[in-house]
Amino acid sequence: MIVPLRRGHSTILASLLVAWVGSACAGAPSPLDPRTDATARMAELGWIMIALATAVCVAVFAALFAALRVAHRRTTAGAPADVRSGQVSGEGDGLVVLTGMILPAAIIAFTLGYTIYTLRSVAGVGGSGGTTGPAAHADHGADHGAMAHPQLAADASTLDVRITGQQWWWQISYPVAQVVTANEIHIPAGVPVRLTVTSDDVIHSFWVPQVAGKVDVIPGRVNTMTIRVDTPGTYRGMCSEFCGLQHARMHLFLVVLAPADFAAWIDRQQQPPITAADPLVQQGQAVLQRACAECHTVKGTAAAGRSGPDLTNVASRRTLGAGLHENTRASLEGWVTDPQAMKVGNKMPRPDLPDAEVRAVLAYLELLK
Repeated sequence: MIVPLRRGHSTILASLLVAWVGSACAGAPSPLDPRTDATARMAELGWIMIALATAVCVAVFAALFAALRVAHRRTTAGAPADVRSGQVSGEGDGLVVLTGMILPAAIIAFTLGYTIYTLRSVAGVGGSGGTTGPAAHADHGADHGAMAHPQLAADASTLDVRITGQQWWWQISYPVAQVVTANEIHIPAGVPVRLTVTSDDVIHSFWVPQVAGKVDVIPGRVNTMTIRVDTPGTYRGMCSEFCGLQHARMHLFLVVLAPADFAAWIDRQQQPPITAADPLVQQGQAVLQRACAECHTVKGTAAAGRSGPDLTNVASRRTLGAGLHENTRASLEGWVTDPQAMKVGNKMPRPDLPDAEVRAVLAYLELLK
């Protein structure tokens, strides 16, 4: 039976196609290019499964080709009547049992056993952790300053990072340092990092392919995973669960720094916003606190919204719109003047500010580093 595509179905298929094509064109990171011990073991399992599947396909097609040749020879050579009529004498039943039952069962058993072994190994070197319920979810969002670990220095046993999925961006918070940012996770190299993930709206899935496996991001629940990346660098992540119109454009960056550089980054993030004597900048701060404070936060000011990305250090970020636009003055101006043109369907309404106020807000935002 053929089921006609409804409009909702076609929208989902189109979005998934955009995600696949966009990833391919942008050179999306591959889980088969691992950069941690955990992903190396998962990649090994993937290659083994690919090799087994390829060997089975080759064997099946070879057997089919051989059977067709034998049947052709018997037909042309005048095979016995029982063969021509499709009757089987029973010769070769052992081969059928071996190739049709024993070998497939052995392959499935081996694959299952090696998968379980890999999952246990990955959990030991930095895989997904526990899952907790609504009570933990409430605690997760209650206080960004809650002390989960006694220290944040490079010698800390584990760094705590909390991630909240939004439509369509990621809120990142460091509860010990009381730092909140968006779409960029900075961590020190060689230090275990405990990622605690949840969602404020719909189901997402957090995935940095070269670093770790996927973890579900579910409203009302808190999932955890521990990662450790020994090599500094920048690794691109994404949402891997269809979550709406801009699912394909919900990226993030995992920035792994040397421990000293990470400490310096935290120190910069903790600094209060720059106060400038320039009247234009002062006007921009006043406009932002009037027009944007309901959704956005700028630490140390009257802007203390929660539903939009924290803007305290927005000028220091690499991109805007969860990896969609480079962080330039033109991109900032686009968001201030027409956010729907920058990312269709996002929850930011058009501010409709006069040109003079737009220039003032831009001057202020460019100083938030």
